[in-house]
Amino acid sequence: MSAIKCVAFFLAALVFRTAVALECHECSGPEQCNDPELENVVQCSDTNSQAVQDELSRLFYPSLPEVALRSGRYQCTSHNLTRWGESAPSTRIMGCMFETSKSVCHLDTPYLPNFAILGCRACDWNRCTGNGSAALGWSILLVIASVMASSIVIK
Repeated sequence: MSAIKCVAFFLAALVFRTAVALECHECSGPEQCNDPELENVVQCSDTNSQAVQDELSRLFYPSLPEVALRSGRYQCTSHNLTRWGESAPSTRIMGCMFETSKSVCHLDTPYLPNFAILGCRACDWNRCTGNGSAALGWSILLVIASVMASSIVIK
């Protein structure tokens, strides 16, 4: 009986995780993205995901509309590009984007004259792309809470 309760608890936690709107850091430009006070946290929606997709399609990934899934699921993305010969990002975009059928960070990019990709990240948990992201801390806290709840349910 306790095993059934434990399984039910984890299934409920999984459903709750997917039912809550994904939150992502949103910014455009190195100055705004590098200043934690200027970073904006938004709940993902079709509107803000479409805006990020349009910007990324225009700048780097012309095939992005072909792999975007409009299924109501989103991902947080972060893209850093720089001009050749410079070490700091000259273009940085972070925000919500539609879920894609393959990793947005592995899409083919056309030849980007005078630019190099410094970094790309796509993830599907809250605030996972921000400066000093606390995702690991929250994950550890969630595991501890799950273990505690499981021990209560088992008794």
